[in-house]
Amino acid sequence: MPAIAAASIAPVAAAASNVPVLAFDKTTYTGTACSTITGTYLTATVGGVPTAGISVTVALSGSYTFTGGSTSYTGVTDSAGKVSLPAITVPATGGAATASATAASATTVTASVTAPVPSTGGAYFYDWYSGSNSKLANVPAGSTPVGQEAFLTNNGDLWVSNVRVATGVSAAVAQPYFDPNGGNVWHNYVTYVSSSGAYFYDGNGGGNSKQSNVPAGSKPVGQITFLAPNGDLYLNNSRLASNVTSAVAQPYYDYNWHTLISYTTASGAYVYDWYNGSTGTQTNVPGGSTAVGYASFLAQNGDLYVGNKKVASGVTAAVAQPYFDPNGGNVWHNYVAYTTSAGAFTYDGNGGGGGKQTNVPVGSTPVGQWSFLAPNGDLYLNNSKLTSNVTGAVVQPYYDYHWHTYITYSTVVPC
Repeated sequence: MPAIAAASIAPVAAAASNVPVLAFDKTTYTGTACSTITGTYLTATVGGVPTAGISVTVALSGSYTFTGGSTSYTGVTDSAGKVSLPAITVPATGGAATASATAASATTVTASVTAPVPSTGGAYFYDWYSGSNSKLANVPAGSTPVGQEAFLTNNGDLWVSNVRVATGVSAAVAQPYFDPNGGNVWHNYVTYVSSSGAYFYDGNGGGNSKQSNVPAGSKPVGQITFLAPNGDLYLNNSRLASNVTSAVAQPYYDYNWHTLISYTTASGAYVYDWYNGSTGTQTNVPGGSTAVGYASFLAQNGDLYVGNKKVASGVTAAVAQPYFDPNGGNVWHNYVAYTTSAGAFTYDGNGGGGGKQTNVPVGSTPVGQWSFLAPNGDLYLNNSKLTSNVTGAVVQPYYDYHWHTYITYSTVVPC
């Protein structure tokens, strides 16, 4: 049976005595995936008195629905000023949502609706180039994808290519890389932290190097790169910068081996290239912005900057990834997937291009190259639905004389 968390009623004060005040009976409702939450209601008072005859509409987000499949319900208060709501159906993916109540002249009130992500389903790796979709059978259900064929379980086990490589891990980032100059060898660079420190692991050939200079409590932000709690940014066990507020580090190949680090401080935005040691200041990017990928930053007001140029406004989330195309004229790209209140979009930082992903639902989250995860668990690639019941996904470009898009994702069993 789903549990309903107790909380106090906190109505919003009315501006005038004849204006209704709405209040849910609880501030948080908790259920379980594929079950229902019952017994919910809200009240309407006028001047502190429960009032009958007020029409109230309640809307649900996050793929939660009322019995029958509708995301909204309208009812009229009874003599006790109460509207009893139909049972709320929890989706297979669980997760967080919001119930919003409105009535004429009343201030909108909200309550949280939540359910744990279930520990059933599977872990998968999809290659857009070949169309192959492999299940990683050893990875426990309910794990979180952190990059190419890499998953982190709830108990801190880190799995790479279907093999457990570490325990006690709190965070990890895995990134694919192909090295034509090093014997045409592929790599899967995994940067992670555990209770014992910071580490760097190569998914092809092993090697597990402790980054002994990186302070405890740091978080991995990409290839051999960590951001310490005090704002120090470490690359390959050496401090690169201080007072850093956000950072993303990414491998890149253009006949030379790069690690590109985009980062911000309180005063500015920067791009560092480990190959040549250069640091470029993104002079047009406002202070307080957040790094979202290569030379890409999201300002606090929702402006998205790519290559020091504002390319979109009203942006809620974005992911930017560099890619070099030897087969396409040795052209570099910076693939940016982003969302606004109007929908999902793609953009190429070299030459523009891209556009609106018209089939992707509003409210989706960008998860990498041309890819978006919808609130109902549908995963979209290049404007087409790839799969359903997805709880998490990481999408990454990759080149090994062929053009790939690697998608690492986890699913739950549908209701």
